[in-house]
Amino acid sequence: MRELRLNSARALSRLQVITFDQLVARLAGGLSRPADDDSLRGGLPTTLPEAELGELGGIKDLPRIVGAAADTLRKAWRAGSVLHRTKAKAFTQFTTPVARIGRDMRVVTWNLNNRRDNQKAWDQLIALDPDLALISEANFVPEDIPGFSFYCEPAMGHKRSPRNFRTCILTKGEIGPPIELAARQTWVNEGLTTFPGNFVARKVSFKAWGDVNVVSVHMPSWYFPYKEFTSEDVTEVMLPGYDKISMSELLWAALKETMPCLGGDWIVGGDFNTSEFIGSTKRQNGANCEVIERMKRLGFVEAIRHMCGGPVPSWKSSQRTAILKHQLDHLYLSGTFRNHLKSAHVGDPKCYFPMGLSDHLPLIAEIEFPE
Repeated sequence: MRELRLNSARALSRLQVITFDQLVARLAGGLSRPADDDSLRGGLPTTLPEAELGELGGIKDLPRIVGAAADTLRKAWRAGSVLHRTKAKAFTQFTTPVARIGRDMRVVTWNLNNRRDNQKAWDQLIALDPDLALISEANFVPEDIPGFSFYCEPAMGHKRSPRNFRTCILTKGEIGPPIELAARQTWVNEGLTTFPGNFVARKVSFKAWGDVNVVSVHMPSWYFPYKEFTSEDVTEVMLPGYDKISMSELLWAALKETMPCLGGDWIVGGDFNTSEFIGSTKRQNGANCEVIERMKRLGFVEAIRHMCGGPVPSWKSSQRTAILKHQLDHLYLSGTFRNHLKSAHVGDPKCYFPMGLSDHLPLIAEIEFPE
């Protein structure tokens, strides 16, 4: 755009180079004009404190919320979304799934919360009509779901005994062979083998999309006892400035080596138990940020952050005074899925939380089939 304008000026031409937004404003006439970045960011600091966001009220105090809100509004306008005039609806518009077209894919990830009866949650999950669902903490799994195939594994706890919930993959495609997540470090592989069921990795085959590498994630809250597995230097895997290792570091180390060897496109999603703002110290929050950055460096895009301009809360503590503030659940896409991501949003808290299904909200992404 800048080069075209420069060439036109050098040629002393009357040709005007304008954006589509500027063209629409000119055709509309009068005082109509697109909202420029300065106007949008200048008005949000005054508007946001007065916005009634309900369960999402906690995000108004988060860092960089003005930029995230501006990016979200801009993407909504460009996508042709009709936003309600109330300020709150401008943010909750993204909680309603849109209809799919042709061979587009819908991906859902949801922590069903082991402490609650999951049976009703499955009804809501099926109602979302996913082509692929990555499910964690399922203490109930239906014996048969017409139109779907699924695979589950019990998650191993820190005491090396299976928990009473499973990590699952549900799909309208065909579930193929397991994917061996193997790192370069022997102790990482031994750790993954000792604590199975937290990361369920399988090939999934779709008629339109072909084979997809899928990892359903349940990230344990406990630290990995690496000293029981090795006396080697672990700084390559350990987060910078940290002295402990979580299972997320093992997953990263395994993906780092497995992805180039196996090739293909990847969908990795679930409860990563990671938020930039949940730590009690700056160091903890910095470590959580690094977990997300490491996935980006592997070639992933986090669907919610990419489409909404920043994190969107997906988890609310069961405490009475708790607010909806942290995005612990993440959906990472690589390759074709990354490039053709059409929309992504978090389920409406006003819809899901009153049903008492889980303390997590589902993440829903729409991926456009590449023609």
